Amino acid sequence: MSYYSVLSSSSQRRIDGSALFDGTTKYLYASASADFNIGTADCTVEWFQHAKTFGDANTRVFQLGIWPSDFGVSMEEMNDTVYFWSDGTTKNSFAFDNIYNRWIWFSVSRVGGFLHIFQDGKLKFRAANTDAIGNSTDPFTIGVDVGYLTTTRFKGNISNFRFIKGVGLYSGSVVGTTYYGQPTPPLTSTAETKLLLHMNSSSSLETDSSGNRTVWNVGGVSHSTL
Repeated sequence: MSYYSVLSSSSQRRIDGSALFDGTTKYLYASASADFNIGTADCTVEWFQHAKTFGDANTRVFQLGIWPSDFGVSMEEMNDTVYFWSDGTTKNSFAFDNIYNRWIWFSVSRVGGFLHIFQDGKLKFRAANTDAIGNSTDPFTIGVDVGYLTTTRFKGNISNFRFIKGVGLYSGSVVGTTYYGQPTPPLTSTAETKLLLHMNSSSSLETDSSGNRTVWNVGGVSHSTL
C-alpha cells in the first residue's frame, strides 16, 4: 500500500497550489467526528507549509477543539518552538529550524508508543507517548484556534494536509538524523486516511480527498498558486 513517493532532489518543492491564510480570522473547519478520536493507536498528521511570518505569537496550524487542546500543533514565535499537544496538557516540543519563506514538510507520527516529529524528514523530537489523543466531540480546524481568534492566526500557505488514524508512517531513533526525503505532492488517500486536503485548486480547498469529511471555509481562505 503506497502512501507517498519521495522527491529525488533535496531542493525546496514548489507545491503547485495551496490554501492562503492571510493572518486574519480565516480558517478551514470540519465537524466533530469519531475519526478524530485516536486513543492510544498509531497515527500520522503531515502537511506542507510556507510561513511568511507568524500571524500571531501562538500560531495554530491545526487544532481539535480549543486550547488546552486534546490534539493540535502550535508554532510559537516568542521562543521559536513547535508544540504538539497530545492530551490537553502534554506539550511535546522542539526548537524549529528556519521555516520562513520556504516550503517545509512537517510530520507528526506515533509508532508503537513513541511519538516522532519531523521537519523536512529530520527527526526533531522523539519520546514515549501513550496518551489518549483526540476525541469525538470537538470540531477540527486548520489555521486558528477558534477559542482564541485574535492570538492564534496562521499567516502563510498550507498544502497537502493529511491525517491518518491507525498507521504511523514515520519513525526514527536518533534526534537530529534525517530519515526521509520530502514526499512528492499530491499525497495519496488510503483506507486509514481520515482527512486529506490537497488545496491545489480554488475548487479543492474544502475537498476532502479521503471522502470522509465535509469541510467548511470560514472567512474566505483563498487559493494561491504558490
